[in-house]
Amino acid sequence: MVHRRRETPSSLSAVALDQAGVLTRTQAQESGLSRHVIERLREQGTWQVLATGVYFTGAGDVPWMAKAWAGVLIGGTESALAGRSAAVLHGLADGHHLPIQVVVPHRRKVADRPWLTFQRQREDLRMPYAAVLPTRTRIEDTVLDLCAAGDPGEVITWITKAVQRRVTSPARLLMALRRRRAVRHRGLIEQVLGDAASGVHSQLEYRFGRDVLRPHRLPAGRRQFQVPGSRRLADVAYEECAVLVELDGRIGHVEEGMWRDRKRDNAHAVVGWLTLRFGWWEVVNSPCAVAADIAAVLRARGWTGLIRACANCGEVRTA
Repeated sequence: MVHRRRETPSSLSAVALDQAGVLTRTQAQESGLSRHVIERLREQGTWQVLATGVYFTGAGDVPWMAKAWAGVLIGGTESALAGRSAAVLHGLADGHHLPIQVVVPHRRKVADRPWLTFQRQREDLRMPYAAVLPTRTRIEDTVLDLCAAGDPGEVITWITKAVQRRVTSPARLLMALRRRRAVRHRGLIEQVLGDAASGVHSQLEYRFGRDVLRPHRLPAGRRQFQVPGSRRLADVAYEECAVLVELDGRIGHVEEGMWRDRKRDNAHAVVGWLTLRFGWWEVVNSPCAVAADIAAVLRARGWTGLIRACANCGEVRTA
């Protein structure tokens, strides 16, 4: 007598669809599949084994999203995607980074795999997760985790990117920071959050404030200023002197970008605004000279303040 092979129940197919093609043995059995049917699907290669009791139900290479789902299913209850893996799902990181990063309760031990790593967290330090699937750390905690794991440059990059993409705000990040006891780079994070709240939208803008404006006691100006009669925003504006400062990053200001910059500068000049334009090299390597140029132009347009010579630029004139 030939037994009819049982098809995968539609309810189980729906679960697999919601989980990027990934199922657990428990889910399959709860939907009515026997251990023998599951084994047959595995032996036929219809289901690929990702871990004991966790399967990918598609063919070919396992997609990144399926690996992400597998990570939280392998991790078990109260686990969540974290770090760059969570950042991808929050729209903060581009590309599909490996290994998948998952946090689990401290009491649970789960073995890493070449494509998957687990981090145990103390119960008293765990934060609530985002209310979406697959489970992931909240965007604010994700940003702070990435900052703590990176170098100072990455702190600036992650915070400015999160704020610029509007996936969170400086205020919400600061609230999340205050809930944490010990955070690597805490002082720098607080400073960058303050700058982000005032309108700093890039690492170059941060360096401009840190290395050019503050050490030389130059006025901060207004960030992301919309010049009257123009639809575009200037990086920094000194309204009383009708002076704009534009900061050109390492990309975006070549070829067609350079033509657009000149066109905008010319349009601003027509209505009485003078534009000073500085690139990455000048701000990073010659911040004192940049400060001196800005001070000279501001004073020529009525500013009565004084530039201060910082510890690294004793030759900058203060009068």
